Amino acid sequence: PLLCGMHQSGLTDAEATGRMLDSGHRVSLPDVTAARKRMGLPANKPPPMARQPERPYRERPNPLADAKLWLGRRLVERTGGYFLDGVPASLTDIMRAFNRMRVASGAEQILTNLAWRA
Repeated sequence: PLLCGMHQSGLTDAEATGRMLDSGHRVSLPDVTAARKRMGLPANKPPPMARQPERPYRERPNPLADAKLWLGRRLVERTGGYFLDGVPASLTDIMRAFNRMRVASGAEQILTNLAWRA
């Protein structure tokens, strides 16, 4: 039921996994993908992304920009700041959610700030 609702909302498997991890469910991306396939649901396609201009050679990577790419439609920037899953979010909240997704997919965490640890 939870996954069906997320699927109907248009979330991709990765976005659904992130939401479940944030709400305390212990799942991984392969678990969500397998469950979706067992239910006979087609994969939702992510919205088309605007082409990012290439970074100048000496520019340092921007963790928030990477978090925006990973979190997709879960992260919204409004005049009042950032909202994660419809709730106002600080940079620490955003980076923790980003790191949870990275850990779930087997990637290393971004630990520029130790408070971001998932």
